[in-house]
Amino acid sequence: MKIYSLITLTGVTSAINVQLLDRSPVPGVLSVPFSLSSEQLRKRDAFVDVDTGASYFDYIVNITVGSPPQPITLSLDTGSSDTILVTQESAFCIKNAGFCPSVGYYNANKSSSYKYISSNFSSDFGFADQGQGSGAHGDVATDTFVMAGATLKNQQFDIAYGNSTITGSILGLSYGAGESLQGSQPQYNNFPLALAKQGTTNLAAFSLWKDAADSHNGQILFGGIDTSKFTGSLTTLQTQIRDGYPNITAFDVLLNGVALSGNSSFPQGSTGSVPHVLDCGTSYSILPNDWLQPIYDQFNVTYFTANDTAYVDCDLGTQSYTVDYTFQNLTIHVPMKVLVELRSVNPNRCSFGLVPAGTRRALLGDNFLSSAYTVFDLTNNQISLAPRNFSSTAAKVIPVAAGGVKATKTSSASALSFSGYTIVVSLFSVVFVGFF
Repeated sequence: MKIYSLITLTGVTSAINVQLLDRSPVPGVLSVPFSLSSEQLRKRDAFVDVDTGASYFDYIVNITVGSPPQPITLSLDTGSSDTILVTQESAFCIKNAGFCPSVGYYNANKSSSYKYISSNFSSDFGFADQGQGSGAHGDVATDTFVMAGATLKNQQFDIAYGNSTITGSILGLSYGAGESLQGSQPQYNNFPLALAKQGTTNLAAFSLWKDAADSHNGQILFGGIDTSKFTGSLTTLQTQIRDGYPNITAFDVLLNGVALSGNSSFPQGSTGSVPHVLDCGTSYSILPNDWLQPIYDQFNVTYFTANDTAYVDCDLGTQSYTVDYTFQNLTIHVPMKVLVELRSVNPNRCSFGLVPAGTRRALLGDNFLSSAYTVFDLTNNQISLAPRNFSSTAAKVIPVAAGGVKATKTSSASALSFSGYTIVVSLFSVVFVGFF
């Protein structure tokens, strides 16, 4: 659920230049590259000054909205459900007048396809109830959205006006039940659901990966899987209903435990498994206190409650330890170089990307997802995971079947390009699936 603020414009410009030109040649799949932008504030910080030199990251994509099209840069967010566009009138853009135009903001008055619905939008991010958050407030509307050549007309979204402290536009990718609805407002089809409804994809699902664990580039495939980007087979987990909620509202899956470089002596939790939300919009990960404390003890990690940041000796980032996450029969190994980052003027003091949950829900952010290939399936309420294959070269893209990953022959199919066709090759048949 992360949003960006003062970002590195080089990464954003790169995303804008390439994104509108890229479209997957495989029917039922929309391929969109993303870049990572460096930022100085976390999503819950609003206007708090941070003097540690922290650099957090967002998965940045570019779209156009309206008629004529207005280019806008957004953060992909698997931890929220709404598409929220900032405006020149939002509190953040007023305070940072030189920044917002560089990434684009929405102007309803300049779009002939804009349609007003209501003024009932209100949403908080991070830990706003603890005074550590940012918020967005304003209108609900529809307009025409274009991403990587795919067009969604009359797409519902939210507009951040007035006292909105949200620090950038967001493309929420999670469940409709998690949308910020007020009063009698009905749920609507957000971006992945709308792509499926209009037939661009076979179902509301997408896969996500980074080019390398410490890379600033990656890819999201709406409706598709690239079988070259992971090792072994995908392990499919059911998404969980949170206590107190009638429906699934987030990408929560059961994590069975964490270990240090395979050391199984680390506690596995009193129940044997704890739900964790998979959130590409958060740079760090939030683990149960009793799982995390042995790791803190092992490496003399110092945690500061005031800014929810952990610090460790920078030398740890050069060591060969991994933090190992276990889901059923699958283990994802996250190297220390991903978890340890220089974020202060002291070269011997680095931040450590694991913090205790306390009373918060547990969360696996970018520093976990960077080592995994992940398929998010809203239609079948499933998350599929596999270790990331960083040595792959040629893409092997296939559409996800309507029944989800389990119904898709991911182990036997690959996508190839030949003489203007896209061909799906399996052990059983060769099928021409269309021109590109």
